[in-house]
Amino acid sequence: MWQATPRSGPALLSGLLQKVQQIVQRERLGEVGVALLGARDGLLVVDLHGDVDLGNATPLRDGLDSVVALRAPAYVVDLWRTTFIDSTGLNLVPRFRRRVRESEAGFAVVCAPRTVRLLRAHGTLDVLDPEPGLPEAASRIAGR
Repeated sequence: MWQATPRSGPALLSGLLQKVQQIVQRERLGEVGVALLGARDGLLVVDLHGDVDLGNATPLRDGLDSVVALRAPAYVVDLWRTTFIDSTGLNLVPRFRRRVRESEAGFAVVCAPRTVRLLRAHGTLDVLDPEPGLPEAASRIAGR
């Protein structure tokens, strides 16, 4: 399991969560009904749910950019609760991954088998290399 470090301790995560709530309100992500952000297992988790598509890609992209600016120690994109995701929505995940990696933070994706098929068809399966759940994602980040 991923261990807390000075850059990832409870106080840091608590402060990050407060900032995340401000981002959700400012970017109106709650109204979009797509992004629910929080910390689980010591990781900053971006929990995408509902439809992720061209209709809400812009506010979601802006919100993800704001989250990366927080410089959390590690991020996980959770796609388990997406009901629909088009190519525009899928393109947001590798973009977010690139920005996270540029900040030298840990990164992982978790998703259902149905989403794995979409990532394969989209050509991003090998790049994102998703895990089936948060414990596996935390283990991967810990081993980076």
